[in-house]
Amino acid sequence: MESSEAATWTRHFDTLLWQVTSIFASAIGALLAYSYSDFHLPIAIAGLFFTIIPIYFGASFRELRYRMSKHLDMSIQNALSEGRSLYQWQFFVSIFIAFQLLWVMLLTQKLSQFWMVWVLLGFMSFAVSVWLAFIGKHTVDKTV
Repeated sequence: MESSEAATWTRHFDTLLWQVTSIFASAIGALLAYSYSDFHLPIAIAGLFFTIIPIYFGASFRELRYRMSKHLDMSIQNALSEGRSLYQWQFFVSIFIAFQLLWVMLLTQKLSQFWMVWVLLGFMSFAVSVWLAFIGKHTVDKTV
C-alpha cells in the first residue's frame, strides 16, 4: 500500500471516529437531560450502558488508524508520534465515564432504595470502559 493511500485511510478512520463518537455523546447527553425531567427506568439503564459503545468504537478506530500508520512514510510517522505531550485518549474516555457517573447519580436519586444495584451496574459499565480504554491504549503502543 502506498503512503498516500494509507494517509487517505487514516484520515477516513479519524473522521469516522469523531463523527460517530460525537453523535453518541450528543445522543447520550440528550437522553440524560430528558431522563432527568421524565424518568423511565429502562431508558436510564440503557443510557448507562450506551456510554460503553463510543469507547468501543474509539478503541476500534484507533486500532485501524494505527494499522494504517505503518504504511505511511517514516517522516510522517515520526511527525505524528515524536515529542507529544498532550494525549486525547484518556480525556476522551473520561467524558464517557463522567456520563456513566451521571447516569448512576440519576438512578440513585430516582430510585434510592436500589442504590446498591445502581452502583453495581455503574461499576460494571466503568470496568468495561476501563478495559476498552486499556485495549485502545495497548493497541496503539503495540503497533507504533
